[in-house]
Amino acid sequence: MDRVKIPRSGARNGTPTFAKLLRHVTAKPECGFDFTGTFFAPGRAVDASALRPPGYPDVPLLLEAAGVFGGKGHVRGEALYILWRLDGANWVELARAKSQAWEWSLDLGPIAKRALEESTRTLCVEVLPSLAHIEKRLQAALDRVLTPLARRDQRRVLAVIHDTLATRFCACAED
Repeated sequence: MDRVKIPRSGARNGTPTFAKLLRHVTAKPECGFDFTGTFFAPGRAVDASALRPPGYPDVPLLLEAAGVFGGKGHVRGEALYILWRLDGANWVELARAKSQAWEWSLDLGPIAKRALEESTRTLCVEVLPSLAHIEKRLQAALDRVLTPLARRDQRRVLAVIHDTLATRFCACAED
């Protein structure tokens, strides 16, 4: 069985470190509790199948708390958090943030949420293979309509098409 090593970016000095395989991120995360998932020890090798449990995205996304750096006396240093995506057997860094408290979640939350939404296979399998064909058909239709028109009239038609596309975009947007 294939094994994958969980990232360990921080020092091994006992500062708080963990890795969390992400299942969900709330709409407006404000702390670590808004990032739900399964904990793993940084630096450990795990079965690849453990990174794809039922109910989780197809592409594993991991939040690593790499420890607290700096600080003196009673002044706490900044904690480093890194967002990783699994690409084959390698972890690719998506983003990182440092903060003294919970502020990191404001930076990494939207990035994690978008990565989770993009990681479903539905888009890749069902839509993307035919996307090039759809794009070519739309371009051909636009060329047939726009080519005979003067530049000024082309811009007017495109302005109307813009509003039509924007209306359709809003109609299919998620709540």
